[in-house]
Amino acid sequence: MDVDDPLIALYFDILRKRGLHEYLDLAIPDSEIFREMEDAANTRKPASELIEALMDKIVGRIHRDSARDAVAAMYGYEVGDAVRRVALHMAHWYLRIGERLSLIRLRGGET
Repeated sequence: MDVDDPLIALYFDILRKRGLHEYLDLAIPDSEIFREMEDAANTRKPASELIEALMDKIVGRIHRDSARDAVAAMYGYEVGDAVRRVALHMAHWYLRIGERLSLIRLRGGET
């Protein structure tokens, strides 16, 4: 799985440097994430709702300090809720993975 999002790549790099490999493992989409995408595709859930659902699942898997540092390094300033910012980027990354695996097909804001 290529990490084509610079914020996620930076977040992963920070985790690696800090030896927080368990958080790297948590970031990899698992059956719960793939099931959420399949359910969204089957019910034609709007992409915005799928992104929110994925973010809700992702937030608890993110290391807060590393997210804060990644966001601050990427944007040059601290963001109020860096964990949600990283979760949003990860949700979009998961969607791209889901499309590559043919789990979902995004079209016109719908899954």
